[in-house]
Amino acid sequence: MKPSAALFKNAIKRVLFSLIDKDINDKEKDEIKKLFNSRCAYCGKIADRPHYDHVIPGKGNGKYNRVLACIYCNSCQKSDEDWKDFLKIYCHQSNEMSEYKARMKKISKWISKNKYKKDHELDELLEECRSEINDIIDKNIKKIKKGIQQAGADL
Repeated sequence: MKPSAALFKNAIKRVLFSLIDKDINDKEKDEIKKLFNSRCAYCGKIADRPHYDHVIPGKGNGKYNRVLACIYCNSCQKSDEDWKDFLKIYCHQSNEMSEYKARMKKISKWISKNKYKKDHELDELLEECRSEINDIIDKNIKKIKKGIQQAGADL
């Protein structure tokens, strides 16, 4: 994979955010895997190499926001797309609309059951920190790009 500003930015964000929003542990992964019977929440196929997809990107690492996903759905297909839209499109394209409602219900039930129980002020603080980190990263990437352009002009 070719290095890019976007990859750099995402790597930094993951590291910084992991300090304020811990990733799920093995026990939580097992709980999610059991709930979804080792099957991808989106396509229903066995998740040989399970991924724990963020149902709503950018809304935290807790188990409330994670579902079991196969590598294909998580890495190649869903990306940052809205999970409901992705599920509907996937089921329609795969002629699995009969499975759509059941999968939708299971995911919805899971994420509503496990909503963050944290203090509202803490959620606001975390969001403010995320926003500031994004702004700092964006500002510095622009500086680096400008410096590279200027260095190229000086050659």
